[in-house]
Amino acid sequence: MASMVRATLVTVVGFGLYFTLPFDEKTAFNSAAALFVGLILVAGMLVWQARIISTSPYPRVRALEGLVTTFPIVILLFATTYFVYGEREPANFSESMTRVDSLYFTVTVFATVGFGDITAVSQSARGLVTLQMVVDLVLIGLVVRAFVGSVQRSLERQENELEHDQPVE
Repeated sequence: MASMVRATLVTVVGFGLYFTLPFDEKTAFNSAAALFVGLILVAGMLVWQARIISTSPYPRVRALEGLVTTFPIVILLFATTYFVYGEREPANFSESMTRVDSLYFTVTVFATVGFGDITAVSQSARGLVTLQMVVDLVLIGLVVRAFVGSVQRSLERQENELEHDQPVE
């Protein structure tokens, strides 16, 4: 239960910050640097989560918490980047985007739906979208696989501990 409360709290706080922080021309927010630092922090968080999962008495719950926490953070990182990038240079995208539009565009790219109503126009915006697609594939493929492996290792460790704790007849 605590795992899901933590995951929900991280998600709610993340979305709250996304919709309230001032990302305007007056701030010295560097979207590329923030995205890079954010992705490095997410990678560190994923490694930490995998370790926690492999030693947890409830590895499946911890793995679910890790996924439920990680995916919204990555989506919010890219949505923030697209929003700021579009605000600073409107020609980067086919239309100007609000925060909701940026979130919508991010989820559309993540889900590989690509409705086509908002598109990356400039080369740098297309590069950002391509980076998001690669990160999404890594998240879906490697991270899920790593978390499943951590769950399996934890369950095997727990089984071995139970076998060794059994009295010999």
